[in-house]
Amino acid sequence: SAFGLLGFELSGDKYWYWVMALLLSVSVWASLSLIDSPFGRALQALHGSEVASRVVGVDVARYKVAIFVLSAVIASMMGSITAHYVGFVTPNLADFFHSLELVTMVVIGGMASVYGSVVGAVLLTALPQALTSFEGWETVAFGTILMLCMIFMPKGLVPTLAVRFGKRE
Repeated sequence: SAFGLLGFELSGDKYWYWVMALLLSVSVWASLSLIDSPFGRALQALHGSEVASRVVGVDVARYKVAIFVLSAVIASMMGSITAHYVGFVTPNLADFFHSLELVTMVVIGGMASVYGSVVGAVLLTALPQALTSFEGWETVAFGTILMLCMIFMPKGLVPTLAVRFGKRE
């Protein structure tokens, strides 16, 4: 059956595309807003040093639990939407290769960059078409790409290009 949203039924790939584009836009906006908020600054401080964060008054346990719950809610929503789009759920949707692919997307794009994660996802979604000639060696190719990225662009593609081509501090 078609997915109903606000009285409108999503039944074709074109409609699902627009829903996913909207969800991506909202996710990017929410992530950027979170980073610029006091909550986001506390998380950045926590990422830098738990001890220093605790010294300046950040409740480390509270912020860790809050961001874990927030990420679980977002993952649950996206997983539910994916399950409805696909029509069924199997463990193959979250196998080791897929998990490796997701981590590689974030690392290649840039772990500290919201836009980097999106760019990494776009690149590695298109990359399997280029890797079809490897016939079963896709995991090795992803590992090689990840290793080269970590060696030559340790901050990721987007932050490295931003520093190189304009955004100088």
